[in-house]
Amino acid sequence: MRSHRSLRTNAIVISEVFEITHTMPVGYFESSAHVRLLELVRLTKRYSICEVEAGHLEVTDDRCLLDHLLQFSELRPTTNDLLEIDFEETLEQLSPGPTLSRADHTMLAFLTMQVEVLDPEAENTAYIAAYDRACVLRGTFRQVEHFLMAALDHRVQ
Repeated sequence: MRSHRSLRTNAIVISEVFEITHTMPVGYFESSAHVRLLELVRLTKRYSICEVEAGHLEVTDDRCLLDHLLQFSELRPTTNDLLEIDFEETLEQLSPGPTLSRADHTMLAFLTMQVEVLDPEAENTAYIAAYDRACVLRGTFRQVEHFLMAALDHRVQ
C-alpha cells in the first residue's frame, strides 16, 4: 500500500494541465514515447500519472480523488478569512465531471496540499485509503498507455 506522501511528494505527478509538481529527473521526458504519454494524460482531462519507481507508473482518477478528499471537513479552511472565501468560491465553481475543470484542478491541488500539511508522515489511514481508492492502475508504461487510449476511446469510465 502506498501512502499519499509517496504518491505526491516522492514521485513525478503529471495532471491534465501538465503541472509537474515535484522534482523531475534530468532527461525524463526526452523520448517521444514519454511526450506521447503526457499528451494522452492531458487529453483525458481526468487522470494523472505518477512514476513511483523506474518503469512503474500509477494512474490516478483525479475526479475520484477530488470527491474523496472533499469529504474530509478537516481539509477545509475554517479561519473566516480570504482563504475560506476563495475556497467557497472555488467549491461553487466545481464541475459535475467526469472530466476536471480548472476550478476542479485548483481545488484538488489545495486539498492535496492540506493532506501534506496535516499528515506529513502519511500515517492517517483515511487519507491513504482515499488515495488508494483513486488509483485505477498500477503498471508499466505500455499498460498505462493502453489504459489512457482506452479512456480516450470511451472504453473506460
